[in-house]
Amino acid sequence: MEHGVNINFGGPNEIKIAREISGTVVIEGEGVKQILDRKLPPEVQFKGKAVDAYVEEYTYEFAQAQNDLPSDSNQKHPYTYMGRFIFPTDQIESLKAGIKFQQENKIMSNRVQMTTWHAETDSYASASPPCLQRIWIRWNADDNSLDIHLNWRSRDLFDAWTSNLIGIVWMINEYIAEPLGCRIGRLVDNFDSLHIYDYNWDVAKKIK
Repeated sequence: MEHGVNINFGGPNEIKIAREISGTVVIEGEGVKQILDRKLPPEVQFKGKAVDAYVEEYTYEFAQAQNDLPSDSNQKHPYTYMGRFIFPTDQIESLKAGIKFQQENKIMSNRVQMTTWHAETDSYASASPPCLQRIWIRWNADDNSLDIHLNWRSRDLFDAWTSNLIGIVWMINEYIAEPLGCRIGRLVDNFDSLHIYDYNWDVAKKIK
């Protein structure tokens, strides 16, 4: 809030004003446990049942239901991260297989990742391209833990940061870490634009 720069961005019919920075946040130890336990500070706006409902969007069942909806349905989201991870190729299963190979051969690899960007649609003025771009995971042989890197092109700090982390980390733990018998050791959150919108600024200042 002290060192961010003011920017105008969005579409021609929805110009948004925000203050942004770029950088990296590293979370490990008790911080990872708090995310998995969904323990949020009282100042966070998006919590409780709202977070629980959001986590449901990171299930196979929700992604399949969204995929089956007709394109003109008012219940269909422009995209879901889970949908991007499993359609048209199940990248979660591919990523899990890559980590299992590392475990079985006692090696570490930088090749295990999954992405959200669909170039054929997202590169050409898509109204709602995904903010999260890539999840990169490396298995650590020393303690059977996972190093998780999240790469974001755009990140709403006030309204979305905590709920995004809870949903994504839950999904990784549920579908990758626990089935492979390992734990999440460290989370590295990289963002090109982390911002607070002007309409949240006064409330954010009070929290700070």
